[in-house]
Amino acid sequence: MKGSPKKNKKCINLIIIIILTGVLFTSANAVKNDNVNIEKNSNLIFFEQSFSEPIFETIGQNFISVSVEEAEYNSAIQGLPMLPTFVKTFELPWGSNIKNINFQYTQPKEIETSKKIQIAPVFKTTSYGQIVMENNYNFTMNDNLVNYPKEWYNIHKGVGLNKNGEHVLFLTFTVFPTRY
Repeated sequence: MKGSPKKNKKCINLIIIIILTGVLFTSANAVKNDNVNIEKNSNLIFFEQSFSEPIFETIGQNFISVSVEEAEYNSAIQGLPMLPTFVKTFELPWGSNIKNINFQYTQPKEIETSKKIQIAPVFKTTSYGQIVMENNYNFTMNDNLVNYPKEWYNIHKGVGLNKNGEHVLFLTFTVFPTRY
């Protein structure tokens, strides 16, 4: 039932297509990332990732955990639902110029759950400087947080040295195949 704030909802993104256009390379070397091959003077990178159906597992009496086979990580922001996270990093030659990134996904599917999604623990510092876990923290969706996370993905660009000691541009996609 769409719009009902009292029901737990789960959405899944089945196929994600990431297209980078206008990548101008100044390096003479080809870049290889798993099943993605980017040749010298290329202006398009195409990457597609499919996700399996989510797996729900009961945690205690009140919560469930969610996993997706292709997602190796879980989001772990204190007090927020722990959701599967897929991370893909591309290494591009130093000086690359990214003109456009186009992210596409299929129509999400809504899945009703009978329990709340497990939340990441909340820690606080006591007056004695000791860090303790808060036991009675209760996450609730509110009007300001219609979907968590707010977007299906985020993109981070950074520069640094790769495992071969070469200066590169790192382009990292963090994709959330499920949302709450």
